Amino acid sequence: MVCLKAMAGPVKTIPGILFGRAAARRLEAMLRQAVCATEHGPAPCEPDVEYAIRFISLLVEKNHFRDIDLIINCIEEKLDADKGIVRIRLESASAMDTGFA
Repeated sequence: MVCLKAMAGPVKTIPGILFGRAAARRLEAMLRQAVCATEHGPAPCEPDVEYAIRFISLLVEKNHFRDIDLIINCIEEKLDADKGIVRIRLESASAMDTGFA
């Protein structure tokens, strides 16, 4: 998830519309080049990096990259459910002690 989030952010800033096989292949090459150029980043052959690159490329090819935020949220919810993590939002009318932070 960390790799997917890290790569999705910059891809969202690319101007124009990204869709189709040609755009997906160009984007895949750009992502691989960016990963290789990162001095202290993960190696391009690490599974998480490879999965993130392929997943983003597939979303672009199938014209679903616009849904990346929703997809990431759904994946995180599923992972949290599998781990038994419940996320809550707590609002209080008065100050809370540090035990709730």
